[in-house]
Amino acid sequence: MEERQITGQESLELIARMLRNTQRRFERYAGMPFIVWGYATVAVSIAVWLMVTRTGNADWNFLWFGIIPLGAAGMFLARRRSEKTVTTYTDEVVGYIWKGVGFTAVLVSLASIFGMVSQILFIEALLINTGTAVTGMAIKLKYVAVMGFVGIVLSFALPFFNASWDQILVFALIVAVTMVVPGHIMNAQGRKLNAQNS
Repeated sequence: MEERQITGQESLELIARMLRNTQRRFERYAGMPFIVWGYATVAVSIAVWLMVTRTGNADWNFLWFGIIPLGAAGMFLARRRSEKTVTTYTDEVVGYIWKGVGFTAVLVSLASIFGMVSQILFIEALLINTGTAVTGMAIKLKYVAVMGFVGIVLSFALPFFNASWDQILVFALIVAVTMVVPGHIMNAQGRKLNAQNS
């Protein structure tokens, strides 16, 4: 069977359609990682704060490592519910950003156990919000980048709460404002765009 050669016009239309579909899919689901990991971080933060303040036992700080399985489970469920699509270069770039942030965050957490790092929540907040800012720039969503930079600035409030367990609640609030809120905005915009293009 002989294959038909597509014209230049057909080729441009095909590329444009693929770009529209990729953009629509990305905008529709782009907020899920922010929402899942943001809520996981906020939930664990509140759990740690409750347990430490109720019992006075700092060993409850080991609950922080619960963010990893909680977030991973949430992402697994979110991916199962979303439609199967091709991974784009932008998806890969964003994935690499967050793998780097996640790896560094875990290393910093482990280093803090051995007393090698102090001001752990300050450092973690800087890492998370830098990841948010860079992601916003990579996906060309200015409000996500701005929220990341706002989070970086807000992170500098954490050392002022260092003598209090309430620092954990401030950290949770920062994560909620700079990850959960942009995630919901992204998903809402994606649904709106999808409805307009359907």
